[in-house]
Amino acid sequence: MDRDTIITVTLFLAACTGWYFGYVKPADEARAQIMDCMVERGDTSRTTYDACVASLSENRNDTHLRF
Repeated sequence: MDRDTIITVTLFLAACTGWYFGYVKPADEARAQIMDCMVERGDTSRTTYDACVASLSENRNDTHLRF
């Protein structure tokens, strides 16, 4: 392999890792919290979804991810 290929692959893997830990993982965690809230309330309607999002947004201490 030449140097350019190694640099390209390394940058691609770094970008993929950043995207996963910066967007995918936090979004999955938020989605899981919303689904748990909806299951606890025993309702899967849009109204309950909106209420859970609002409730979880108010209780969230950090601003890393907004629902």
